[in-house]
Parts: sequence; structure tokens; C-alpha cells
Amino acid sequence: MLSRTGFIGYAALLSTLLPGPVHAQVQAAAQAQAITQPVAKDPGVTTAQQSSRVLKLWLTGSAELMSEADYAFKPTPEVRSFGQLMGHVADRNYEFCAAAMGVERPVRDIEKTKVSKADLQKSLSESFAFCENAYGGMSPAKAGTLIQFHGQAMPALSTLLFLNMHNSLHYGNAITYLRLRGKVPPSTSSPITSD
Repeated sequence: MLSRTGFIGYAALLSTLLPGPVHAQVQAAAQAQAITQPVAKDPGVTTAQQSSRVLKLWLTGSAELMSEADYAFKPTPEVRSFGQLMGHVADRNYEFCAAAMGVERPVRDIEKTKVSKADLQKSLSESFAFCENAYGGMSPAKAGTLIQFHGQAMPALSTLLFLNMHNSLHYGNAITYLRLRGKVPPSTSSPITSD
């Protein structure tokens, strides 16, 4: 069950990342102890792990909701298609998580090379599976270890928190795409569920 310390850290992070109505749903669900996976004892690591799990569910849920045809949908000509957005999330998952683990990124250019719903769903799921190694292996001791990321030194945990922020922003984008196609976003239909 989510500890009081874990909940406080989790709610604090989400309060800075999510719009008011979504935050209220997340907070209510977290208070109901909906996330039950074991997590690290460090509140910062715990927060990163729990937030990642929620974002994985919401983003992969969004990918499932959209039809094959809607993977080419763009709200305006200047922005990414829905499929490109999902590919971008998968690309950044590999980039950030590889950096946090100190390994080479195993996959690149999903956004530029994948177009079908099936390929993008598979790539997105695989990228989150890859990241589970980064979040799961983030011990309190490793959290403060400095790594090089985008030309600067930062703590390994900061890289994962930055990824959560990145994915929260793009889940916000996905909500717009979903709503414009008449879909109910996963965070509305089921605020938090367990894997």
C-alpha cells in the first residue's frame, strides 16, 4: 500500500504537473491507496516510481483508445500527429532511462520510423518496460549519483523526474487529441489503476 510519506511526495509532484480537475482525481485515488506495488523507501525515489507507473497507464491507454486512422490525426498542421506524439514519448523514454542507468540507448528514431498503431503501441510499451529497469534500479544511494545528460551533470534521479515531467506534458497533449476525436482520456475514465 502507498505509505503516508509516499502519498505526500506523490501528491506534491502531481500537484505541480497536472491540471486542477485531473490532480483532484489523482489525489482522491491515491488517498484510496490504489497503487500497491512495492517501492523504494526513499520518498523521492518512491515518488518517481509511482508517477511513472501512472503515466505509463495513461499514455499506453491513450495509444489503445485511438483508432488506426487517428494515428495520423493532427489538431493543427504545425504539430505532431498522434502517432508521432506516441513515438516521441517512446524515444524520450529510451533516452532518459538509458542515461539514468548509464547505458547506451538501445532504440532511436521511433517517431521518424514507425507509423502504424500496432508498431507504435509495441514501441511505446517496450520503452516503458525498458524504463522499469531504470526506476526499479533507482536506489536511494544511486539517486544522487551524478550523470551526464544533455551536456550537464545531474543526479540520476533528476533525470527520471524530468522524464516524468516530460511525459506529463505530452499526456496533456494526448488529452487534446483524444477529446477532439471524441474519446474519454484514461485519467478521466479511470484516474489510477494498478498494472
